[in-house]
Amino acid sequence: MAKIRVTPTKASAAKIKRTDIHLFTEYEAIRPVIIKEIQEHDYQFDVQIQLCRNLKKQPIEELTKEWKESDAPFVTVATLTVPCQDVPNDGNVEAIESLSFTTFRCLEENSPIGVIQTSRLQAYKTSSDIRHKLNGVKRKEPSSLKEVFDK
Repeated sequence: MAKIRVTPTKASAAKIKRTDIHLFTEYEAIRPVIIKEIQEHDYQFDVQIQLCRNLKKQPIEELTKEWKESDAPFVTVATLTVPCQDVPNDGNVEAIESLSFTTFRCLEENSPIGVIQTSRLQAYKTSSDIRHKLNGVKRKEPSSLKEVFDK
């Protein structure tokens, strides 16, 4: 059992130019900033895991209990690269609105565990179903990136 986190590398964090984001004064505050950033630089992120070594010190069902790094440090297991790229002016909103994301789309041995995590499965499905219904789009899993973005 493990926790996972994704964090920017130090080099990538140093590249970020737009740090003043006004979340409550702009309709779309974050997406335009991210699009501008990835039009200028590649960004790398460390994918890290924190292994559960002691269920008493690192309980699965008590999400408010911190897993101390002194007991179980995070270990980098991969680096994720978001390449520099041009994103269409519409930000691929139409394509993105037709997608569904869930932490449960994974190998069985990597599935989220615990009562709280498992309850997320139904919340994700309900949210996706409602969004697709409101958008008048059939909920469908794409078979490739080409299917999503080459329309």
